[in-house]
Amino acid sequence: MPARMRRISQWQWSICDFEVTRNIHKGYSGRVYKASCTFSGNDVVLKVYNLSRLSKFLQNQVLRELDIHSRLRHPGIVHLLAAFREGNNLVMVQEYIRGGSLDRIRRKLGGRMTEFQAMHLVLIPLLRVLIHLHERGIVHRDIKPDNLLFTENWQLKLCDFGVSICLREERAVTRNGTHEYFAPEVNRCPQKNLPEDNKDNLELSYTPAVDVWSLGALMYELLVGFTPFPGGPPPQKVGARGSAGAALAFPAGISQAARAFVRDCLQLDPADRPTGQQLLEHAWVMEALVAAEALIAPK
Repeated sequence: MPARMRRISQWQWSICDFEVTRNIHKGYSGRVYKASCTFSGNDVVLKVYNLSRLSKFLQNQVLRELDIHSRLRHPGIVHLLAAFREGNNLVMVQEYIRGGSLDRIRRKLGGRMTEFQAMHLVLIPLLRVLIHLHERGIVHRDIKPDNLLFTENWQLKLCDFGVSICLREERAVTRNGTHEYFAPEVNRCPQKNLPEDNKDNLELSYTPAVDVWSLGALMYELLVGFTPFPGGPPPQKVGARGSAGAALAFPAGISQAARAFVRDCLQLDPADRPTGQQLLEHAWVMEALVAAEALIAPK
């Protein structure tokens, strides 16, 4: 955190310390603004929740977001600078990332990325972030282009932990995230009214493998130009095995290794999906790393 933004305690923070310069997003539970800190002049992002207007379920989700995000320190994760409460408002102060979202970058590139771009700009750095999260029992649950940002020097940053969960503390049994990137086991979970709903239902409980499915859907989108399951994932059937990506069409120029990567992520049975670490050692990734090393090796 910039020195001039530091406070001795959370009680010294105030919304008056920031000048809002732009509305970024209005969601069902809160609003996101770009703002300037009047003490330091630094640009920040303010994520503001009016707790009095949220249901008990959403209040629990917001407080869980704050708890999880506050624990995370990783170069590939947007930094939470501070959080404070003012009246009914809970305000999360985050670093501002100037390069724009992956969705915006993809559109500027014509809707698709080359394998090289998708691999080195997105996949490898994102895998390292997911490994960091999953080793700590944290599942992001909303991997998609809007939640992946770039700095001005093309460093990837994962943001928005609004639906994240720590499996070391509670079961994941909620249909959370974005429909096009849902894993089948997420899609079959019912909507909830209270935080404790279905927490004792082991049959609904899912694992970090849901992030791997979302990653597969994301990589397909980057390489092909649209998501593999715009209407949502295929239904989860008892005992179903194999890859939901087996029948997906790819442009002729996409390598067999890239296709295999997507198919591996989109395994119907979550136990059949590779972990983040295994994906980092996937043949497609290893080929790309070897090729990159050859390019920079001294002649």
